[in-house]
Amino acid sequence: MFMASLDNLVVTNALPVIRADLGATLEELTWTVNAYTLTFASCILMSSALADRFGRRSVFLLGVFIFTASSAWCGISNNIGALITARTLQGIGGSAVMPLSLALLSTSVPERLRATAIGIWGGVAGLGVALGPLIGGAVVEGMNWHAIFWINVPFGLLCIPLVWITIPESRGRPEPLDFLGLALVGIGLFGITYGIVRGNDAGWTSAEVLTGLIGGVALIVIFIWWESHAASPLLPLRLFSNRSFSMANIVGFLFFFGIFGAIYLDTVLASGPRSKPARSRADDHAMDSRTLRCFTAYRTTDIQGRHPSGDCGRHGTHEYWAALERHNPRPQC
Repeated sequence: MFMASLDNLVVTNALPVIRADLGATLEELTWTVNAYTLTFASCILMSSALADRFGRRSVFLLGVFIFTASSAWCGISNNIGALITARTLQGIGGSAVMPLSLALLSTSVPERLRATAIGIWGGVAGLGVALGPLIGGAVVEGMNWHAIFWINVPFGLLCIPLVWITIPESRGRPEPLDFLGLALVGIGLFGITYGIVRGNDAGWTSAEVLTGLIGGVALIVIFIWWESHAASPLLPLRLFSNRSFSMANIVGFLFFFGIFGAIYLDTVLASGPRSKPARSRADDHAMDSRTLRCFTAYRTTDIQGRHPSGDCGRHGTHEYWAALERHNPRPQC
């Protein structure tokens, strides 16, 4: 699970090196990141539905196998097309690993320890996102960009027999699989992302870009309508009637929108001859990820009438603005 969350951002500090080594365009670099996150987000709900039907442990192990094998494929890729394809498969594997690791944890831990175990799970997932740029930068500086993918392989090979031996199989209540919902949300998100990525090169008013943007938004609207009428929806919309659930999703969206966008742009657009080394940028990214997480925790608990303890509670907001200052320094007159 740590490796699946790590791979969301571990590649960012390697993008300039990948660009030079594989002769990739800026648009192709964008897809090395989007290929993982799009398939991860689109398939995560379907992975949970498949696990209820075929067994959580079985689907989890299949996800670990796909994630490990595609990581090895990323490591041996010698052209940008192969890397993007491998990253797509990596996202599919990660979409099974992340949710099912929590499901297996909740069924394997005694009820009195469940809250503690879930808290540790959330901390490890957050740590993976926060350390992604730092680990990626350190590995690229010390070895090469292929190594950031090879580090997944031994952990995956170790995980498969351990889970098979120690964790019993479990199933949920099987529901009909919502393949139409999966197709609608997957193609819709792809269309919107494609339109945004191609906007600068093809022109924001070109038929290619407008088709992607308008078609993607239309499919997302149809997806929402379908989910409200389907007997077994991929995403039960009734969950959003819960204020805590809705607020957690809004805060999570804003956090990841900010941290993913800031780190990607800082890495790609500041990778000229006067840029910092990858490890130096990674240190900045890791600190900024931590401060943004502190700010998010502070604002979320503030809405609920509580404040987190420790450094996040006392200094989260101040560190957040300091991080913004580092990304946007005042011009020197």
